[in-house]
Amino acid sequence: MSDTKNVTASKPGISGAIRMAPIGTALPKTVDEELDQAYVTLGYISEDGYANGNSGDSSSVKGWGGQTIFEGETSKPDTFKMKYMEYLNPDVCKMVYGDENVDTYEDGSLKEIHANNAEVEPRVFVIDERLKDGRKARTVIPDGKPKLTEDITHKDGDPIGYGVEISAMPSELVKNKNGLPDTHATYFSRKGE
Repeated sequence: MSDTKNVTASKPGISGAIRMAPIGTALPKTVDEELDQAYVTLGYISEDGYANGNSGDSSSVKGWGGQTIFEGETSKPDTFKMKYMEYLNPDVCKMVYGDENVDTYEDGSLKEIHANNAEVEPRVFVIDERLKDGRKARTVIPDGKPKLTEDITHKDGDPIGYGVEISAMPSELVKNKNGLPDTHATYFSRKGE
């Protein structure tokens, strides 16, 4: 049965929407669980929010006469795309360039970035959202591999940002009901919690 109560929209969590931590950091299992101190907030993302791509690719086999006789799923990538708007945030820069390629001043502000072909480390990501009727959602990506997907545009009057895609990899730390590793899990609060 259709129910408009199931239609919702999302806004970023009040204390920050997207956080990152090193692989191996304790994962939250509920929407309200306090996060380990290793998680850092990655600041503002663009007004477009984020997009989770979880569509499968398939190939079809045709039989004699041109009819499709078999459709097989060849892959099902799980990606999260967003544009980070805090160009000077050292933690965002570490996600994009790698820890060893970012240096800060004593006060923690960004000092320098080095771009090279060093592989960027996978990370744990947590995305907190507010839904309608006071509900909350928390998406946990236990093994996310970030990569820069857009040119970094420097234009008079426009904010500089990083267009990033996070590829979520299967992890034994988040399993489905069949005990198989998942690429991400989303937890929801009850109405009004």
